[in-house]
Amino acid sequence: MIQPYLCDCGDVINVAGIDPGTAFLCPICAEESKLDAEDVRLIKVSDRPGGVYESLLRERLENQTGLPAATPIEGTVVTTENNVKSSPSTPIDETIPIDIAESLPQREIQRVSTSDAPGPEVSQPAPKLAADGTLAPGSRVGVFRIDRILGRGGMGVVYEAFDTQLQRTAAFKVLGPEHVRDTEHVDRFRREARSAAALSHPNITHIYGMGVDLGVHWFAMELVRGHTLSQLLETDGPLSPELGLEFLYQVVQGLRAAHAKEIIHRDLKPTNLIVSEHGLVKITDFGLAKLITSSVEITATGIIMGTPLYMSPEQGRGENVDHRSDMYSLGCTFFHLISGSPPHSGETAMAVIVDHITGDSPRLKLKCEAGKRLAEIIGKMMEKSSNERFEDYDALLKAVSVARSATTTLTTAAPGRTILVSKHADAMQGLNPMSLKQISVADVNLSLGRHEKALGLYRRVLSEHPELEVELSFRMLKIYQDSAAEEEQDELCQRILELSDHPAERTYCRWKLLRRLQGRSTQAIHESRSALEALLQEELPQEFPKKNLEIRLTQIIELEEHLLEDAAGGLLLIRKSGDFQVELT
Repeated sequence: MIQPYLCDCGDVINVAGIDPGTAFLCPICAEESKLDAEDVRLIKVSDRPGGVYESLLRERLENQTGLPAATPIEGTVVTTENNVKSSPSTPIDETIPIDIAESLPQREIQRVSTSDAPGPEVSQPAPKLAADGTLAPGSRVGVFRIDRILGRGGMGVVYEAFDTQLQRTAAFKVLGPEHVRDTEHVDRFRREARSAAALSHPNITHIYGMGVDLGVHWFAMELVRGHTLSQLLETDGPLSPELGLEFLYQVVQGLRAAHAKEIIHRDLKPTNLIVSEHGLVKITDFGLAKLITSSVEITATGIIMGTPLYMSPEQGRGENVDHRSDMYSLGCTFFHLISGSPPHSGETAMAVIVDHITGDSPRLKLKCEAGKRLAEIIGKMMEKSSNERFEDYDALLKAVSVARSATTTLTTAAPGRTILVSKHADAMQGLNPMSLKQISVADVNLSLGRHEKALGLYRRVLSEHPELEVELSFRMLKIYQDSAAEEEQDELCQRILELSDHPAERTYCRWKLLRRLQGRSTQAIHESRSALEALLQEELPQEFPKKNLEIRLTQIIELEEHLLEDAAGGLLLIRKSGDFQVELT
């Protein structure tokens, strides 16, 4: 029978068969605990009537086919369902590899009735297996129904699954049966889920949950319907510089968010970047991620972790790495996506690593203006010395933003970005020669990034020609956008709304003001989420409505994700006045 136990992580698990004084691992949070004979966390449905313990237990028993079972620590002895002592090398329900599960007796996970009288047992059989050892469509793992295989990798298989409790589709990653007894692989598998779960950003795949059921190690994550950039390269060929800048801009934003949480990815490559059908790029596969403050990680056999084609020189040498190592890998990734070939090659993996360390770094040679800007950014990311790369993601993002906003040869809308066009006749006709010369000089300075000089000239002309306020306001808006001066941008957008009657221009200004408000709302929601998470981590009184707050936290997380996804979309205004064109994002 089930013996419910309330773990410190707040979830109810099954500790049946674990003797008092025995250490065990929680299958939800993987934290170690020791079972005491009179442990207050051992609960029954009748305990603390009406309290949060009973509510939580009732919900788990009503909505799931059983409680996840705790795993005893190696070196201890546990009791099976038949009260027979067994070694922890074969603990019940937890480490049975799925390739042999079908040959074992169909076990049942029991749940207790929510009344004092004995209730009927409810069971979940071991997942059904296909001929190749994968989970068969229609089989169940916890609350998830397996629908189909999405892909295979070195760690296991990813399925499309349906969460029958929350009624949503998810990508369901299962650790391969050949790895379930390998502590290193299990740790890496769990680290991938925890690293991604620590991040909440539209350019990073969201983690829904993780666990172990009937020997199956799994975690569920957001299902992104789209293609990896590797698949996109294979089907459509190399990316255009314009699209490359658009995708790079999104990836850098995701990596900046990861770095803010002190997480380094360490395995960036085209297959780990997914572009959705709406053009949103997401970073996935944090299996090799590490905290900046942790030590260098090398496998037990001395093989450096990572993918040789995109590995930084310092990572190849086995040195400690920081965010600039990810920058190098990102540079190699986009070199491949733009040129069609990786920057370094060799007959063996070690030969490729040596080429990264000692070989010359190739440079992209692109003729268009956007291509030249992108090639310069990629070249700086791929510098051999980490000190010669961008100092941080803020500097990299600024460089990409400038290159992206300066693009004037965009012929088609990049996925996820809407283009508005506003055309006007030349507004400078009839001006005196001195004013024309000042505007011409200011425009040249604007194109060269000499913003202060351009701004001074525009203001001087505007003081003499107030009828050019809309015309020059867009030029000044471009300057303030490139320098990230938000208050000045808002003031100009408000002024343009008062003076312009062009639909595209008014829509753009309204959108810019809305985005600013959404950003403030998102920040407030994020702070509320952090405060609520901190509250729920406290040891709360039994009378406290913890369950209600957990539901509210879920709603806040989903709202924050929706707002972040909305913010990931883009709007580009191309304003043409005679022969002059300015682009605003």
